[in-house]
Amino acid sequence: MYRGFSWQSEWHTKEILDKLNSNETTTLKGYYVQAGYFFHNTFEWWPKHLEMAGRHAAYRPDNSIRQKFTR
Repeated sequence: MYRGFSWQSEWHTKEILDKLNSNETTTLKGYYVQAGYFFHNTFEWWPKHLEMAGRHAAYRPDNSIRQKFTR
């Protein structure tokens, strides 16, 4: 946290080796970012311990997995 502003993020990568069916490697990826601000630094009426925060997350599935099991 710096002057009322906070930030947190992560990047995820996972590799899966399918030894049972095909010896193919599948890669899954995703991330999230989160930011917040304690507005009592800007507005006197804002409660001191109340932080306004937002978060965004996404992932990229391997669509070839779905195609294998829907045949």
